[in-house]
Amino acid sequence: MTACLSLETCRAELAAPDDFAGWRDQARAFLAAGIAPEAIVWTVRDSGSEDLFSGTSAPATGKGDAGMVRISRALLTMLRQALMHSAPSRFALGYRLLWRLRDTPDLHRDPADPDMIALRTLSKAVRRDMHKMHAFVRFRKVGEAEGRERFAAWFEPDHHIARATAGFFRDRFTGIDWLIVTPQASISWNGKALRYGPGGTRADVPGEDAVEAEWRAYYANIFNPARLMINAMKREMPVRYWRNLPEAALISDLVQEAGKRTET
Repeated sequence: MTACLSLETCRAELAAPDDFAGWRDQARAFLAAGIAPEAIVWTVRDSGSEDLFSGTSAPATGKGDAGMVRISRALLTMLRQALMHSAPSRFALGYRLLWRLRDTPDLHRDPADPDMIALRTLSKAVRRDMHKMHAFVRFRKVGEAEGRERFAAWFEPDHHIARATAGFFRDRFTGIDWLIVTPQASISWNGKALRYGPGGTRADVPGEDAVEAEWRAYYANIFNPARLMINAMKREMPVRYWRNLPEAALISDLVQEAGKRTET
């Protein structure tokens, strides 16, 4: 939803923190209307409250198609990733780049441009966050229904990546029903369709299940004390994730015993 509050200021409201489609559509309207980046305030809708500007329409006057730009597939991918970042300035940054591309079509190829450096930084952080979510989600069994096992997991990403990772988990765990809860959003799979819902808390997911004992036993047995590199381990598995990993409870003892086990 887009509203121009005056000739100088426009307000763009997005349906969700990862609403790339909404941002893209409103950015197109602003570009076509010739509205400069500094005139736009980007916000995310609060689903639990009414809005003073509900029902207002997009800008209807301006330069028409003269303001439109074409961007490469690589830049589009980078924008999609960067706009999932938690930085409040991400939507303004994305629009500012589109605005500048009108006059500088090769802007995205400039390695020293401050806006492109910022976009690459946000995109890289989101890719890393998605990789960590792929690696560190741990499902806990919560029961069975209609012959299918049901699992749930709690994860705390740094950015708004839950919906973007849904396809990965659907393809990896097609044969079970699962729910992943994050503070920002939840995603689930019932064997037929992916569903998206509001965020939750750690209390929404069981703290432990019978499978965790087997997982800890597996982790203890594959741990190689002779190849222990603590700093490298913490880079790949940051300490902030340990509280949600069942195997993390073993790490301290395994590290302390590594030297003796290697000698043995």
